[in-house]
Amino acid sequence: MTGGAARALSWTCHNLHIVILVFIILGWVVPVNAVLWAHLVLVPLILGIWYLNDCSCPLNNIESYLLKGLWRDPDNREEGSFVVVVVEQYLGMKPTQKTMDIITYAIMGLAWMLSGTHLWLRTEA
Repeated sequence: MTGGAARALSWTCHNLHIVILVFIILGWVVPVNAVLWAHLVLVPLILGIWYLNDCSCPLNNIESYLLKGLWRDPDNREEGSFVVVVVEQYLGMKPTQKTMDIITYAIMGLAWMLSGTHLWLRTEA
């Protein structure tokens, strides 16, 4: 796949990642029990999938496979480092992968706990 189709696929994958990232960070805020349950299930599921896939998101792997026929593309900066690329691109900062992993796990853990707390408070009311 090349040209406009390749750019469209890359754009779609990047923006789907952004949507997933926003849901992980802010899903706990939504005052709907089904969304809170989805958040409680998806956050650890995403972590588990990422861990089992050698610290890389399968979405990046699928993109690499469709574009280049490779499950792992060493030229794809986002593969295994999506959050680092986002922070560099949108915030202009240059964090290390280790720093971003620690921050990412902390934010995911906090968001997951807040989601559980929010759901608990909604069911107790």
